[in-house]
Amino acid sequence: ITYKLIMVRMMGKGSMTEGRGIAFLLIVMFFILPTTSTVICSAFQKVYFFNGDEQECFMTVDMSISCYKEGSWDAELKEGTNTKYYNAILTFAFCMVLVYPIGIPLSFYLVLRQHRDEIVARKERAGGLKLDTIGWIFRAYAPEYWWLAIVDLIRRLLLSSVLLAFQKISHQILVALVISLLFVTIYREIGPYWDASSDVVSYLCGWQIVICVLALLLMDIQRIDRTETFDTGEELIGYSLAAA
Repeated sequence: ITYKLIMVRMMGKGSMTEGRGIAFLLIVMFFILPTTSTVICSAFQKVYFFNGDEQECFMTVDMSISCYKEGSWDAELKEGTNTKYYNAILTFAFCMVLVYPIGIPLSFYLVLRQHRDEIVARKERAGGLKLDTIGWIFRAYAPEYWWLAIVDLIRRLLLSSVLLAFQKISHQILVALVISLLFVTIYREIGPYWDASSDVVSYLCGWQIVICVLALLLMDIQRIDRTETFDTGEELIGYSLAAA
């Protein structure tokens, strides 16, 4: 995608969507984005354990790799093999965040923006032969909402990998609830799809996501009820707002 962009924008050669290879690459990126981004962002998840007066930190996905140990910042710990692994993993994960969660939606936006005029002026859902290789991206949406496929990509990321930025499960659930309700409301108000029946299906699917998140919320409330304690006052406030 980057190579094609350079050739088109700087040298004026060809089109970013020429060839079946680019179409296949876009389809692959579309389907692997949420899962791959979730794996990448899981590198930032940490779990804490108390060892006497010290608090030890490990990667959630691999507890053999330590992050650091609070209260024991000696030279041996800083130069430890596991800590070096962790720093290397973080560096690689930050680079991959630029490639996948940021780079892929940006690539899709550039592809659609290059053909924006043709997409907006189209009389057919897929846009005819000229837009054949990228028609599957925008064909579900009305012409004026040619960019909404990018928003939907971002929505998928917000409800998957971005939630891993929050360490506590309760916070992840509350953020997921807010995001899902926000998108249900936005999609209902703007009605972005080519036909009305798709708007109805999208609205029902959006509420299905909300119901799933509410089920997770109730399960987490039961967990807290069994322990008879809240970790923080923020959780109690958040659950009260969610119930309202």
